[in-house]
Amino acid sequence: MLNSEAAQTGESQSDAPLLLIVDDDPLILATLTIGLAQSGYRILEANSGEQALVLCELHHPNLAILDIHMGGMSGIDTAKQIYQQFHIPFLFLTAVTEQNTVSSAVREGALGFLVKPIQLSQLLPSIETALVRAAEFQSLHNQKEHLETALSQNREVSIAIGIMVAHSDLNAVEAEAALRQYARKNRAKMADLAKHIINAANQLNNIINHILQDTKSE
Repeated sequence: MLNSEAAQTGESQSDAPLLLIVDDDPLILATLTIGLAQSGYRILEANSGEQALVLCELHHPNLAILDIHMGGMSGIDTAKQIYQQFHIPFLFLTAVTEQNTVSSAVREGALGFLVKPIQLSQLLPSIETALVRAAEFQSLHNQKEHLETALSQNREVSIAIGIMVAHSDLNAVEAEAALRQYARKNRAKMADLAKHIINAANQLNNIINHILQDTKSE
C-alpha cells in the first residue's frame, strides 16, 4: 500500500522518489516506512514478495528495499522478478552475513547490502547512492534501446532500398534519394515507409508462393 504519512509530509512532493519496502517483520516494516516517509520519500510497503510484485506493477517505484529472508518468496527471488519484469533496482536488508547470501545478492545485481539492525542515518546515504546509480543504469539502458532502435530502422531502410532497386532502374543511391524525397513530401518517416515497402514485398512473395504451390499440387 502507499503510505499516507509520506503524502502528508511537507518535504515529500509528488516528484519525490518512490521507495518500496518489503519485509515480513511488521515492526521493521513500520519503522522503516515511518522513518523514510519523514525523510521526504514516498513509500510503498509490502509484507511479502507476492505483494511486492503487485505493487511494482501498479506503481513502478524508483527503488526496492527488501529483506532477504522472508517466509514464502525470498527477498532474492522477489528482487530477481522485480528487476526482470519491471527493471526496478533494489537494495537488500538482512540479519545475517553468510558469504553465500552476499554472493547471491551481488549476483542478482543488488545496488547495496545492509545488515540489520540498521539506523536510519546509515540507510539514507545508501538509498541516495543507489538512486544515483539506478539513474545512471537507466540512462545507459535508454541509450542502448535507442541505439538498437536506430540500428533496426537503418536495416529496414536498407532492405527497402534493395527492394526498390530490384523493382526499378534506380541504383541504391538514387533509390535512397527517392525514398527520402517521398518521405519529406508526405511528411512521413523513412523508417515507416521502409516497413510498408517490406510488408508489401512480403505479401507479394507470399501470394506468388501460394500460386506456385497450387500449381505444383495439380
